Amino acid sequence: RMMLSDACLMTSLDAIAAAVRSSEDRQKADGSRGADELRYAFDGLALLASLASSNELNAALDNILLQLAGLSTLLLPAAAASGATAAAGAGAAACVQPLPAPAPPFYSSLRARLATETLLRVAREEGHALRAGWTSVIECVLGLDERSLLPPSGLFGEAHFVQPASELAARRATEQPRLELDPKPAAKSSSFSGWFNSAVYLSSYLIGGGAERSEEQTALQAEEAARREVAEFGVADIFCETAAFLPPASLLALIDALRLSALPPSPAADKVVDTPVNADTLLSAPCMNDDVSSLGQRSMSEPASPQSSAACSMANSAAGAAVCGAAGGAAGGESGVTRSEMVLERRRVMALQLLAEVALRNRDRFSRIWPAVYECCSVSVCARSSKPMREQAVLTLLRLSSRLMHRDEALETVLPVLLEVRDWGGLSHANAEQISGGLLQLLQAGAAAQLVTISPYEAMLRIASATASHPLASAAAMGFKALELLSVDAGKLPLSLVFPLLLQALLDYSRSASSAETFKEGVSCISKLYLRLRHSASSAAAPSVAPTRQYDQLMHGLPLADMEEQHASRSVPSAEDAVWLQMWLSLLRGLSSLCIQPAIPARDHALVA
Repeated sequence: RMMLSDACLMTSLDAIAAAVRSSEDRQKADGSRGADELRYAFDGLALLASLASSNELNAALDNILLQLAGLSTLLLPAAAASGATAAAGAGAAACVQPLPAPAPPFYSSLRARLATETLLRVAREEGHALRAGWTSVIECVLGLDERSLLPPSGLFGEAHFVQPASELAARRATEQPRLELDPKPAAKSSSFSGWFNSAVYLSSYLIGGGAERSEEQTALQAEEAARREVAEFGVADIFCETAAFLPPASLLALIDALRLSALPPSPAADKVVDTPVNADTLLSAPCMNDDVSSLGQRSMSEPASPQSSAACSMANSAAGAAVCGAAGGAAGGESGVTRSEMVLERRRVMALQLLAEVALRNRDRFSRIWPAVYECCSVSVCARSSKPMREQAVLTLLRLSSRLMHRDEALETVLPVLLEVRDWGGLSHANAEQISGGLLQLLQAGAAAQLVTISPYEAMLRIASATASHPLASAAAMGFKALELLSVDAGKLPLSLVFPLLLQALLDYSRSASSAETFKEGVSCISKLYLRLRHSASSAAAPSVAPTRQYDQLMHGLPLADMEEQHASRSVPSAEDAVWLQMWLSLLRGLSSLCIQPAIPARDHALVA
């Protein structure tokens, strides 16, 4: 193996490096011939990866993927690939060096696209032998997502629980601009101003405006063609079919790489983002160098440590955010900071989504994956996290709960993480619909019957309360349906345990009602809760403490002296009776507070109840 690694593989890599250089030069002169030679060269790299995998040369395979990732240019931030600049601080100095020239955009570089296709093919076919190489695969997938080259509807489909509502689809159609490659001619005008504008437009077109527009259309067409090409790379298959059958060592390496990408940047990476941008340098990690001459320079028997690969990836991501921030700041002042945060946030959201897919495909090994999922989700739902990260973490936990519901104590393990969410306000329309739909499906499948503690019930109640009051009608309808199911069925939990939380949630929903019909629905749920309370009194509480029975005796003309004599002869109420009476008084006080609503129909509903 040592001879195969140090002699055969190294020699082959050197030969392929020379072939890539010559093919790229020949492509500029003769496009078709050079393109064919590039394809042959990358097919050779795929064969070398297969040879390393079959001989259990995991370090050699990881290094091959590392070189392919460098050739793909996806490890560079999108702004740097277009000619922007970035620099890293002292903490990441080992991963930063100047490039001789800016890398071309991904969609216009055949070498970058072929390198990405080869890397993803090797990950699909030889994923069982990958260790540190998973970091390269994930960084390239995040780079594709950063450049908006993945399917617009999402890598694994947009709607995980429900199909988008018609009003949401209509809103998206109006918000997303259409890509029109052939601009429509302007309407003719008979006025002098219209004639003058037409003359100015014609003169600018003849001077050079037409050429610029033609170049922009060509770039858009090339980007759209690259997006169609990337759709054939099978990115989703890596995290679905391939991840489902990985051996434990490779699976844990994949999970660890996704965990590092989904967590916030380290303090060292934060310093990189705050470092002033130098216009004379570009981001490039030596271990992921874009120079094809670096192929074969690393000994194939030398392992690429996951720590070094992860450090370079974090430095690349942080410096990429600095690039975007500098570019945006130069254009619009404070907008640079927002752009850098958006880049890092988008990468973290995508990494968390990939982690969820891998976890769903390995439900039989959930105990090994859950620590990483818990760490990422608990960090994502904290108060300092952004709203997209919180929403993605909630969706991840709901999906896991839905798939693992019938496993022993799975809901008791997954759902309590949602209690760490402190702010449920401001859910986006798309995610609010998915969250409410996911909770409703979970309850309709019988999740309440699986609960043995109050924590998961409280988590579901908070989600139902937040989505039931959402402005989007479809999300609010599913949220209220979930709230209604929680009010009539608490599974094995005693009513005295869930009553205070449930009553407060129903009162809050009724008070925040935007219409009389919504208020009526809230009061109706409170009435159903009263029926459950009354049923528990008839079966558990003593008849002497039931207020309705005393009321019936008084209404039927029973003398007051006889009632006082009966009351004196009674024993002291038990603790269970006292708890029931306290719940009944709480419900009565809550209904009384609803009787002072400004709207007359609302007051009538509360009074009738």
